[in-house]
Amino acid sequence: MNQLPTWKNNLIAFVLLTLLVVSYFFYEQQSIKESYQQHSRLHSKILAAVVELNIRNVFLTRDTIETILTGSLANSGRFVAYLNDIDPFSAGELAAFAREAGLAGIGILNLSQDQLVSGPPDWLSAQQVSRSANEGLQFLPDQQLYLYTLCNSASCIFVGLDTGKIEKMLDDLSVERLLSLLSNLAGIAYVRVVTAESSHLTASESSTFSSTSSGGLVSETILNFKDKDIVVGLYADRFFERMTELRRRVIVFLTLLFTTGVLSSWWLYRVQRQRLEDARDFERRMARQREAAALGRTTVTITHEMRNPLNAIGIGLQRLELEAADLSPEHRGLVTGMREAVNRSNGIISRLRQYVHSFELVYQEIYLVDLLSSLINLYAAQCKTQGVDVQLRGENNCIVQGDKNLLGQVFENLFKNAMEAQPDGGYIDINVTRGEQECLVLLSNGGPLPDSEIEALFPEPFFTTKAKGTGLGLSISKKIVGAHGGRLELQTDREEQIFRVMVTLPRRSNHMKPLRT
Repeated sequence: MNQLPTWKNNLIAFVLLTLLVVSYFFYEQQSIKESYQQHSRLHSKILAAVVELNIRNVFLTRDTIETILTGSLANSGRFVAYLNDIDPFSAGELAAFAREAGLAGIGILNLSQDQLVSGPPDWLSAQQVSRSANEGLQFLPDQQLYLYTLCNSASCIFVGLDTGKIEKMLDDLSVERLLSLLSNLAGIAYVRVVTAESSHLTASESSTFSSTSSGGLVSETILNFKDKDIVVGLYADRFFERMTELRRRVIVFLTLLFTTGVLSSWWLYRVQRQRLEDARDFERRMARQREAAALGRTTVTITHEMRNPLNAIGIGLQRLELEAADLSPEHRGLVTGMREAVNRSNGIISRLRQYVHSFELVYQEIYLVDLLSSLINLYAAQCKTQGVDVQLRGENNCIVQGDKNLLGQVFENLFKNAMEAQPDGGYIDINVTRGEQECLVLLSNGGPLPDSEIEALFPEPFFTTKAKGTGLGLSISKKIVGAHGGRLELQTDREEQIFRVMVTLPRRSNHMKPLRT
């Protein structure tokens, strides 16, 4: 079973952690909601108990008031009857007595004569007298009047009391007044008493969230009370603000968590990819080293086995040229061609040995402009004949530490390649610049540019586009520059049709004292 990469495991871990955080948030959100609803139900129960107690107090107060009124009006009626038996009242006397006693009016109905004496006048209608035939206390809502009737064998006494103050007191104690006061308290949106059929929630002690007409949010709780439902609405804006703030914090946290997960996974991916590239590069270097070691052993064997026969053949051909005076021109040309072939073979063997062996550098101060000037002078005649214009730019302060012969070989090889690339004439531009730590030699030339596929194979050994080339010149040059701690880079500008070779060499070496500046 293949193991997942580290960055994928890291990303999966962060995804799982994100899901865990989201699940915990929803759990906490539901817990807070249930806790708030339970808190709302508790407050609603308290308010319902207050309403219930107020209702009972109202009924008890009304019963108490009616009991007190019954006794008080009965006493007043008996006292009026007593005085009337001694000396009958006139209407004016009844009005004065009623005013002094704080009564709405007094009426005396003589049963034998069917005559009603009332004071003040018209406070008691005949219809009300007929309705009041029964003795006791009555409430006349049309006139806001309590009427007490007391009858004996001779007469009926009617005593009336205005209910304005009593009704005001009862109104102050009424459920409607209490609900209005409770609705004006902080945190309470409304308190209503409705019939059970009109409630939109049927469950006992149920709670839900809703919106008011003004746009506010409330937690509405309905409690069953006998045949009524008490509906309590508590403002839930703070609850929703808290939930919004909690949601915002969770989103910020999840964003940071997701960003951290992505960035860390990306970093692990880059690290893992870099390690993989390093491992592949190490394997390539090891393969090259093994290849170079095998090539070195093969080269030693080949050069050992071939150089001696080639030297013998060369010496024999040289003696043949010197001692065979009777050779025909055709045979002498054949011997000369054979000697040149032997020399080329010796050159190939020498370059092969140079490629596989390490360099022993002899460090000295090298003025790059002087070195390149001498090289240009050496090939000046050939450049003129071939029609190649050569230009050198640079200052004499471009000094490096290195092996003059080997670096001369590098620049000579690059110069010859630039010349051979322009058989029909062209130009070679050499620019030498000095940096703080390095010197740069930029060699540019025109001519037909190689294809991209062929250009990528230039640094590889044994690859050449020349008919008589070995393919080791550029590889050896790159190896020499690398041995000096520098870099050799190729660049093709296809828009301007320019081929460039950049040689970067360090100005100082650990093998010599620092250069003077």
